[in-house]
Amino acid sequence: MQECRGTVLAIENGHALVQPDNPANCQACAEGRGCGGGLFARALTREGAPLRVENRLQVGVGECVVLGTAGSNLLSAALLVYLMPLLALLAGAGLGQVLGDGDGPAVLGGGIGLASGFALLRFGGRAWLRRHTAEPMMLRRASDEAFYSATGTKPQG
Repeated sequence: MQECRGTVLAIENGHALVQPDNPANCQACAEGRGCGGGLFARALTREGAPLRVENRLQVGVGECVVLGTAGSNLLSAALLVYLMPLLALLAGAGLGQVLGDGDGPAVLGGGIGLASGFALLRFGGRAWLRRHTAEPMMLRRASDEAFYSATGTKPQG
């Protein structure tokens, strides 16, 4: 389970709009050994876009919560983000090699393929991820997490 913290901005129709913490606030990212979540965030979402999640915990505006998504969802996103541009690069280079004479057309085709792969990711990747990965869900209040780490017992509720 991949988790991140966020702050509730608004409540509407049983759902909460949660602003995730900046990936730069993640200790692993700050030390340069993060999972690449910041790259996904920049590639697939608008900067600072809040997430709409079911308000299962009946939290209020301003509360800090912990959001989570299954690890397999992160794997699907990673495969999409890393493989689509790579496959497009290889396809473009192969096509350039077949159609042209020498390395120049292959390099040009690879560059065009890579740019096309990033464009497909930017515009088509969001829809694919929405269909093939589960929405993040609200796991617990961040204050519950602090209580658990301080006492070693899970809070009731």
